[in-house]
Amino acid sequence: LLPNKEKIEKFAKLFQKKIPFVLEEREEYWTRKYARKAAQAMLKKYGPPGTPEGRRKGGLISQQLRRKNPEYYRGIGVIVRGRISIPRIGLELAEFIGTVLGDGSLTKDQCSIYFNMKKDKEYADYIEKLIQKLFKYNPYKYTREKYGVLILLTSGRNLIDFLTSKGLKIGNKVKQQVDVPLWIKKNFKFSLKCLRGLMDTDGGIFIHKYKVAGKIYCYKKICFTNKSQPLLDFAFTVLRKIGLTPKYQGEKKVWLYSEKEVVKYLKIIGSSNPRLLKQV
Repeated sequence: LLPNKEKIEKFAKLFQKKIPFVLEEREEYWTRKYARKAAQAMLKKYGPPGTPEGRRKGGLISQQLRRKNPEYYRGIGVIVRGRISIPRIGLELAEFIGTVLGDGSLTKDQCSIYFNMKKDKEYADYIEKLIQKLFKYNPYKYTREKYGVLILLTSGRNLIDFLTSKGLKIGNKVKQQVDVPLWIKKNFKFSLKCLRGLMDTDGGIFIHKYKVAGKIYCYKKICFTNKSQPLLDFAFTVLRKIGLTPKYQGEKKVWLYSEKEVVKYLKIIGSSNPRLLKQV
């Protein structure tokens, strides 16, 4: 059995040797074809190579080596933990935490934030830049047109480890009734920024119209909607602290009914979401 004929000819020319007598020539693909069949026959007869315990041990050793020298393995094309910059505790991180608590979710490997594909595109661009600034990481952006959703996806165990260390939780936020991390609640300025992130995702400015004696009246109001009671209570408490008079409606909403209070809210807390600002 000899290799590719072209390679044999180059070898013979280089070393000035005669090519052996060729009994038969076959197309290049046949070695792969029959090698695959031979491998399948061996697996059927003897089972997979090694044992479950041996493969597990080998996998653990491989993980240890990658942790010790990630740059080497990254250089040869092996996937290792993603590198992120660890941000300092600050206003921008507090706002990002609010955004994730509002329309985000965590798994053990990924952080996803969801936006209205048409209405919140500009806001998604803002959050994308915020992620880049905080973590020195470029999130993956994609759309699910069937559902009208734009998603920012940030991957990496290092990122998730950091976010969970700062109070976020992996899994269903409603079932866990997630709350704002204590380090944010203890700092008034952080609380304002976190509420901005929450309101920019799960809140909205609405125009209420009503008719009296044939005349139409309009005024603006703000609503924050969430299925986690601790988040509703956080929003209610912060709004009270800045001198506003929020009202609960049912189990999922907190409202500001006065247009003057809407103006005051925007003056003190503000918004990073152009969609909300366009309603003013």
